[in-house]
Amino acid sequence: MAIRHIVMPGGWTWHRWQDLTPMEREELRVDHPYFIRIMQQDRFEFARVPCIRAKAETEGALYGSLPYCNEPDERKDEDAWLFVYMEERHLFTSELCLSRLDGIGEQELIRSLELCQTPEEGGFALLGKLALVCMNGLDAFAAEQARLERDMRESNNAQLLDALMHRQYDLLHWRRRIEPLEELLIAAKEAFAPERLERNAHYRLTELRVQRLQLRLKRYDVEVGTMLAMDENIASYRGNEIMKTLTVFTVVCTPATVIAGLWGMNFEGMPGLDSPWGYAGMMLVICMLTMLVYVWLRWKGWTGDLIRGKKKRSNIA
Repeated sequence: MAIRHIVMPGGWTWHRWQDLTPMEREELRVDHPYFIRIMQQDRFEFARVPCIRAKAETEGALYGSLPYCNEPDERKDEDAWLFVYMEERHLFTSELCLSRLDGIGEQELIRSLELCQTPEEGGFALLGKLALVCMNGLDAFAAEQARLERDMRESNNAQLLDALMHRQYDLLHWRRRIEPLEELLIAAKEAFAPERLERNAHYRLTELRVQRLQLRLKRYDVEVGTMLAMDENIASYRGNEIMKTLTVFTVVCTPATVIAGLWGMNFEGMPGLDSPWGYAGMMLVICMLTMLVYVWLRWKGWTGDLIRGKKKRSNIA
């Protein structure tokens, strides 16, 4: 069977389809012409981007497609997509991949929908489960974020920058799954009367969950952005310290470099070449000039922290 029909105690029907045959399409066209029409027009079966629509005529209808799964680290060929359509007495959804719903079993899901009195309640109960999956995923993200903050405080290195980029991609992963839920909730206000939504406890619960998800996304986005800015500042500081060290070293060695260049030329009559104390005297001059340059740099305050070094527990060492 490409489509399964589950009649709920509340008098409405949950239809779960997968790869409808032409005959099944024609059968559904008799009782649900609008559902078949929007499937053909909007091509929800093949859509791979979130797509939300609402129809406010008569009793109203809400339909759309959205991605779902549990963890961003899963390397799947394609995302799992849910296609949902709600109307007066019917709820249509594509077949769910329950293994990606964070341990939600089929019987548990059916029991939750059996408690609903209308297809809108059932649809939003299902969307509430998807919001809960995102909530659990952000819990795992928060734990990884806390561990990364500790690692960054103890030892900041290039590997942490790579980890921060992974956290950025994880946020994009969850945002891509949360924003379609938010859009569906807004589109429901366009499709259904306000009093119907006020009586729908699952709609209100899902709306609260999505609001919490958005708050958490904003908070984590600020945290990751702050850590990236800190890493950029630390990298800039380290680069400046390296250039400063090389500059000071070059200036200190300048007297020795100049003297070696002058006395290394092949000319006759160079001072001190015939003296038995010429080599020792030149070494003494080089050491004195080098120390003089170093004392001058130290007096000007240009050596800074290069001599004192960094603390063992420094965050930028």
